[in-house]
Amino acid sequence: MGEAPCFQELFANLITKLKELDKVMEVSSHFGPDRSLEEMFSYLWGLDEAQFYLKPTLFHLGKSDAESERLRAEGNRFYQRKFFDKALKLYNLSIMSASHPKLPLMKRDINIIIKNPDILEAFETSNEDSYRSLALGYANRSAVLFELGQHKKCINDITMALRYGYPKLLHSKLAERAAKCLIALKRGEEAKHLLRSSLQALNAISLDETKTRASRDALHQLLQQCQDEGGVNSLPLEPECLGTSSCFSSAAKHQLLFTYKTPEPPELLYRHPTIPSLSSAVSLAFSSTQGRFLLAERSISPGNILQQ
Repeated sequence: MGEAPCFQELFANLITKLKELDKVMEVSSHFGPDRSLEEMFSYLWGLDEAQFYLKPTLFHLGKSDAESERLRAEGNRFYQRKFFDKALKLYNLSIMSASHPKLPLMKRDINIIIKNPDILEAFETSNEDSYRSLALGYANRSAVLFELGQHKKCINDITMALRYGYPKLLHSKLAERAAKCLIALKRGEEAKHLLRSSLQALNAISLDETKTRASRDALHQLLQQCQDEGGVNSLPLEPECLGTSSCFSSAAKHQLLFTYKTPEPPELLYRHPTIPSLSSAVSLAFSSTQGRFLLAERSISPGNILQQ
């Protein structure tokens, strides 16, 4: 997709044309401190040359699965080299570029997943090939979120991938990742249930066993670790490279994590005796002209928390 020229380029083209027509001095005479902005603009926009050369080229910025696939493939190259910051950006763009359901349906799906992200149900009710590019974008982004230790957000992306048609032949890969997230979130029973159902689904796939052996072995190993006493708490869930320069290239670890971490709100140390959500530094007042408002009871410094 081409890029539209910036205004500086358009204006440079106009000046070049005016020079060719020997009209620069004539046009310049209509600009100056003695002219209002409206007068100068009206004159400029009345020129045929301005109408032609100052009109930007408009591009249709609709969804494109081909562009989504291109961005995702580029993201994969960075992910394989462990440049997770760059991979994350490209996966975001891939999701944005992919074909989406109509907005009301998309809003409904997002609300359902955020309020009740039932990962087990998502695997059981997935609809293959409905929005394949979108599904693959979410699935790939979930891998980066897992590397960042953002387990809840990783599960959300896996759920979205399944909802929009992630290929069933690859479900075991997402199941393994989702199970590790559940374990990290201390939801071991859900992890075991997911692993067992994923193994059953893998057995039902009509593929040569040699093609599913690696996935089957990975799921079995994870399930065995879950079943071992204390296994859930001893699993190495965080990637070893997290925080190293090879993972994050030029982006600092904390900067990238901040993008996906919801910080805890600051603590309100001295609460109002009758309105606990307010600081004791303020009181609730009322006047007929202003209505309700907060009134400072003592000096308040920048950064002081007044409400929580």
